[in-house]
Amino acid sequence: MKALKVKLDAMRMGTGDINSETRISELVEVWWAGKQTEGLKYRTLERLRGHVDRHIVPRIGGLRVREATTARLDVFIRDLLQTLGPTTTVQVRSALMGVFTEAQRHDAVVVNPVAATRVPKRERGVIRALSLEEFLGMRRHAEEQLRPLTRGERLARAGGDLKRMGGTNRAQTPLDVIDFLIGTGCRASEPLGLQWADVHLDDEVPWVRIRQQVIREKERGLVLAPTKEKDVRNLALPGFAVEMLRRRQQLPANDMGLVFTNVRNNLIDPSNMRKTWRSLFAPEPVEREKLINAGTLDEMFPWHWVTQKTLRKTVATLINLELGSEVAATQLGHTSDQITRKHYIEKDRKPSDQRSALEKFNAA
Repeated sequence: MKALKVKLDAMRMGTGDINSETRISELVEVWWAGKQTEGLKYRTLERLRGHVDRHIVPRIGGLRVREATTARLDVFIRDLLQTLGPTTTVQVRSALMGVFTEAQRHDAVVVNPVAATRVPKRERGVIRALSLEEFLGMRRHAEEQLRPLTRGERLARAGGDLKRMGGTNRAQTPLDVIDFLIGTGCRASEPLGLQWADVHLDDEVPWVRIRQQVIREKERGLVLAPTKEKDVRNLALPGFAVEMLRRRQQLPANDMGLVFTNVRNNLIDPSNMRKTWRSLFAPEPVEREKLINAGTLDEMFPWHWVTQKTLRKTVATLINLELGSEVAATQLGHTSDQITRKHYIEKDRKPSDQRSALEKFNAA
């Protein structure tokens, strides 16, 4: 037994703290301590930690580093793919790659066993933007849904109970956010972080500075957080967005100088805005299933497929048609137009016209 222990000790690779006998759950914590010193954004760290805690540690955390062979990890990734889908599985695999890079750093492995595992293939969806007619129809629908209710309508909604009638007006903010998104191409969380100090309506060319967003942290709740450093940008405003902002300037001020606030005049939770969006344009999940089975989803909810990100794609597509993809990339805050063209610009719906060239084949 003693001789076996000596032989195993001789085979052990790595430093004293991290070696081939270390459990993956322990390796994860060393990797995590290093990630927190890299200056990553909170949301990035939160996503990484979530993948580790929900998928990596519960399933393979008990394995020793030497037991995590490429074949074994490949099975793990393929199993994840069946339950999580390709997008999340790719992200988990990336986190696992980082964990074993930490093992390499401590000489606990010679090569990273994750590197040779198969990368799940992600199907790229078709980019779909709104046409002008579709957007105007969508906005008219939202305006109707958010219009102030009459006393009779409020009483009917309360089932005839005067005590449950509620306030006179519905919130106008979701409609204003729609106008800001279509007027700038911002991310959904960026208008929610806009402060009046970054709004310049009286300049010759009215503009806003996009520099922060609203996010939810586990420890602090809703907070203002910087947007990506390279995405800080100054954007000129179209006339309809200027008019909307001038109207909002007349609303009661708030301590944070926010342009868009909730009913309590405070930060808007992005998740609540998404819920409001779904309530405006999409059916409840149970109803959606029934409409799909009946083949009437598109008829009853013509904008069910539209998300806040769709407006960003719509802006990119329009600017590309008018001014080119590089200008569209600048508007969206991308460092190059490659990402813009790949993920945000819809392909032209009209067929390309090469008839003048093809007519040369006419033998008549």
